[in-house]
Amino acid sequence: MLRKLFKSNEYDIVISSSLVSNTFSLLVKCLFRINIPVIITFNNANKLKSDDMGISGKIATFLNRKLSSSADLIVTVSNALRDELLNEKYPVQKVRTIYNGIDIDEIKKLSEEKIQGNHSEIFKRKSFKIIAIGRLSKQKDYFTLLKAFQTLKKEFNVELIILGDGELRKEFIAYVDSNDLAGYVHFLGWVKNPYKYLKKSDIFVLSSLWEGFPNVILEALCCELPVVSTDCLTGPGEIINSGENGFLVPVGDYTALADRIAELLKTNKTAATIRKNGIKRVREFGIQEKASEWSKVMDSLISAK
Repeated sequence: MLRKLFKSNEYDIVISSSLVSNTFSLLVKCLFRINIPVIITFNNANKLKSDDMGISGKIATFLNRKLSSSADLIVTVSNALRDELLNEKYPVQKVRTIYNGIDIDEIKKLSEEKIQGNHSEIFKRKSFKIIAIGRLSKQKDYFTLLKAFQTLKKEFNVELIILGDGELRKEFIAYVDSNDLAGYVHFLGWVKNPYKYLKKSDIFVLSSLWEGFPNVILEALCCELPVVSTDCLTGPGEIINSGENGFLVPVGDYTALADRIAELLKTNKTAATIRKNGIKRVREFGIQEKASEWSKVMDSLISAK
């Protein structure tokens, strides 16, 4: 199927965006000597992601590396991910970083929508709202966030909102129920417009074990939230300058996570400064600028062909 698509001459360029699709795209290009530029992309900490995928992930990672010289360009979403690939002997002259971008104007517009239904009752209560967004999975490490929240709840009037769904939902809910957190932690599932929830919250938290380039941090900054994130591989450290426009804490350290959140809850001046600097930082990741980078890259490859 891929061979037919590649040979149809209806396409000027191929862009692949996962370990498996990277592998198949490069195999077709090599085996059938297809003369269409192929860009493979990496959007998550490569080794950690492949380890989590088991044997299939390890095979795909191995084949990606072996076939990488046949790619016309290899794009990563963070410099740390680029360094990871170079350490794994990907061809240095072909690897470059293009950060993800966000549509700042659209996010701001959507953030002004009202929260409807039962969810609106949560935001009517006089409490600090901590929010996290992401799949209920191992990668997001919500157990660390829940432990941090337990600590915070002893001192502050706080509630935790988690947007997203996933395979560990039952385990997280069981933890909440067994630790007297029911009524304070709200699993609201997947929502079409998360930005209105961000706008109504006080602090955004990312507790991940790994990422690629977490757009959700940019989205939180765009909605004027101070951010506390784990300094995981890869991405958060290239957005957040800790203590200036957010806070970074060690992966899996719920005490450090709770301490940084508490600092923001206690000190209005600190929160205001972090928020102000975060708004400035997010302007560097506008979708127009990043689209322009991609356009130049593709035009260059097509012209060379």
